[in-house]
Amino acid sequence: MNINDRVIPVVTYTNTDINKYKIYVENRKKSGIYKWNNLISGRSYIGSSVSLSRRFTQYYSFNYLTNSLNNSSSMIYKALLKYGYSNFSLDILEYCEPNILISREQYYLDLLKPEYNILKIANSCLGNKRSEKTKLLISNTLKNRLIKLLPIKITNKDTNTIKYFANNKKAAAYLGTSERTLGRYKSKGILLHKKYLITNNITMNKSYK
Repeated sequence: MNINDRVIPVVTYTNTDINKYKIYVENRKKSGIYKWNNLISGRSYIGSSVSLSRRFTQYYSFNYLTNSLNNSSSMIYKALLKYGYSNFSLDILEYCEPNILISREQYYLDLLKPEYNILKIANSCLGNKRSEKTKLLISNTLKNRLIKLLPIKITNKDTNTIKYFANNKKAAAYLGTSERTLGRYKSKGILLHKKYLITNNITMNKSYK
């Protein structure tokens, strides 16, 4: 029996391009161990995070991956950029409390011996130092990217009705404006067309258009 067959993930996302938004939503406020699987080469990478959704936001940021490669030699970052997300699946090996995160990650590193993990010791950051400028750039990039992924709530102040949209693009199309203009009015908290209040719907518990 293949050693990988002995490990049954909590959940598997078979196409990480198509399932990007689902990955964010289903892993909010969760900590655990994950495994990227290259569907072409068969290679894999194991990692852990106290905030899985935030960590996955980093993986989906082109700027984060490329900037990080200037300060490290991460094989998984290079592979994601080379093969694309549609050629990767993602396993959540287990959800666990933050205080045992490192020991559980080490367990899977020792058991599965993933090829993309250069460092074989969990929580090791050797060779991965970043400048303060790079940290700030990455932080701002991730923040802006995450905001764009959040659903949109549009309140018509004239009629006191509310509509929900899955993203900026769909909301902008409904309002007959550009995403850039929508973003500007949303960030300033002022009414578009003198009647539409645009905000992010952080609760994400509605059906979106």
